[in-house]
Amino acid sequence: MITSLFNTSLVIDFSDTQHTDKHPLLIESEIRNLIEFIQSHPERRSIHVYLRSGIVSATNRKLQSRLQSLGCRVTAKISL
Repeated sequence: MITSLFNTSLVIDFSDTQHTDKHPLLIESEIRNLIEFIQSHPERRSIHVYLRSGIVSATNRKLQSRLQSLGCRVTAKISL
């Protein structure tokens, strides 16, 4: 889900995309698409990405690190 707030920031809720029951290749494809989108965005520092909390994996840590290196703000979202 992508939401624009007052045309100054962009919020991407990637937490629903990271379901553990999805095939790993599908998740990798979605991550690649997310990174490509952010790399092409002219105001990367205005992007806030929510990741799913509770997933402790090398892939999740790498994604968080990559997003932060691109200038995004990253938050773990707790689903109740």
